Amino acid sequence: MTNVSKSLRFEVLKRDGHACTYCGAKAPDVQLHVDHVMPTALGGTDDPSNLTTACQDCNAGKGSTHPDAPSVQAVDAKHLQWRAAVALAAQESQQVDPELQRVFDEVTAMFERYYKVGPAELDHLRNFYEKGLPADVIIASANIAAKNDSVSAAGVFAYTVGVCRKKLSAIHERAQQIIAEQEGA
Repeated sequence: MTNVSKSLRFEVLKRDGHACTYCGAKAPDVQLHVDHVMPTALGGTDDPSNLTTACQDCNAGKGSTHPDAPSVQAVDAKHLQWRAAVALAAQESQQVDPELQRVFDEVTAMFERYYKVGPAELDHLRNFYEKGLPADVIIASANIAAKNDSVSAAGVFAYTVGVCRKKLSAIHERAQQIIAEQEGA
């Protein structure tokens, strides 16, 4: 058993599909360990590229023996594949739905002369969009706030959030009515 951190152990187990890389056994059928491919006694490190998932039997049988070249290459290949997959997943998570991007662009442009729309504000807009508020309604809400002379420049985004909340609440109330009507029919 290795002394790597719990978070690194979790990442190695996840990378390896919670299966022993030597025999393929999976939890809960076997107890899994995070093992050094090149044992620390032989100079191995705690770098993820030197760690692999091993069941208790394979880990105990391996001990501090020098691994064969195919074992090292297989773990290196799996580590590289995992890093590439994580990078792709991270890139995909940064992509924005074109309609949501339109909301970001139009609201930012609408307020640019007097209010800086930052990441926190974009998160608010994203949340309204993901909860079902249509892009055009979010943009219209920002427009209501921008055209309201009684709202200060500092309060324009807070006002936008309030308008969005009311509009989303109305949509959710109507959705509840629709469900009640369907269940009553």
